[in-house]
Amino acid sequence: MSGRQKIWHDLVKSGSVNPKSASGLIIAGLGIAALGIAGRYAAKHGKVAGEMLKKQIDALPTAAGSKYYRGGFDAKMTKREASLILGVR
Repeated sequence: MSGRQKIWHDLVKSGSVNPKSASGLIIAGLGIAALGIAGRYAAKHGKVAGEMLKKQIDALPTAAGSKYYRGGFDAKMTKREASLILGVR
């Protein structure tokens, strides 16, 4: 048994350290490290992603340039209304 293992074994045996709480601390530390890495990534690339998203939203067609017919229906279907609905001439 190495020196570190012996020290750990002695601490656990004496009741000074509970292995379950130690593993919980390790998991908590890994979680905090993951949050830090994710936060750094978001801070570094978030502005660029936000600008790209805004460009994509602005590029979407508006209702004024829509290919769909904006109007009501007649009481009886006419050829003109059918062609507008189907998008043919």
